[in-house]
Amino acid sequence: MSARSSNRSPGGCQGALGRAHVGLARVGTVSLLVVVLRYSQALWAQWVDFDAPSATFARALCAAATFFGGAPRRFVFEEPDCRILRWDGRAEHFADVLQAVARHLGCELELWHERWCGPATRAAERLIWATSCPAVATLAASNAALRLVLTQARRLPHPHEPARSVAEVLAAERAQLSPVPVSCSSLTAWLEDEDHDG
Repeated sequence: MSARSSNRSPGGCQGALGRAHVGLARVGTVSLLVVVLRYSQALWAQWVDFDAPSATFARALCAAATFFGGAPRRFVFEEPDCRILRWDGRAEHFADVLQAVARHLGCELELWHERWCGPATRAAERLIWATSCPAVATLAASNAALRLVLTQARRLPHPHEPARSVAEVLAAERAQLSPVPVSCSSLTAWLEDEDHDG
């Protein structure tokens, strides 16, 4: 089933994952990985290496679901590549580690099939401009600064319900998200300790 673009998906229905890239003199090319809940417009984001393996995207799903307080029914990947998909000789499939995390979170994985840029990719591009790119030498320090930006973003008025903040709409949407399993932190640690690239 293809991801359909709309101004707003039903609560708890869809999270989109996209990224934007920037080249820096100190650290080379890096990517801003963003997950956005289509209903509440809540954002999770992290700076990662440009050539980050499949496990990085799998950790992103766990981290975003934990940050939001639950997982949507499906995650839509807006920029598929060889780290997201694998070819078995007959068809493309999501990388095994991504499928494992999706099962753990109780959600489905889909690809973005529209010709235009998806909401998470657009959000990543806006965040790069808003944060003036990572200005320090390490991704860890850049991500610490980014967390402050994300906290401030949740206080902004919701684009479709300006009387409520993004945080308030997210609080209402949480009832429709799947609870994050307690073992999600253990899964994240496992992904960090091992080399999962398929």
